[in-house]
Amino acid sequence: MSDQQMGKKMVEAEDLQHFFEAYEEVTGQRLILLEGSERPDFICARPSGQKIGIELTRPHHNHERIVWDRILAPGRKMRDF
Repeated sequence: MSDQQMGKKMVEAEDLQHFFEAYEEVTGQRLILLEGSERPDFICARPSGQKIGIELTRPHHNHERIVWDRILAPGRKMRDF
């Protein structure tokens, strides 16, 4: 595994911890990490033992810019200022 791939997996593992926290807050259930893989990124188990796959993705847009574009007057974009 290349250094770049190892770095990507480290970032994904950190993101998975944030996902676990959010998942438990929303569902009241804690997921258990069984193994890391490539597709999906992680194999986890619900408290019932049911296995699920988790594929982490990142948005490909600038969320802050989209929010401001919606707030500003129609026809005007944040980049116009």
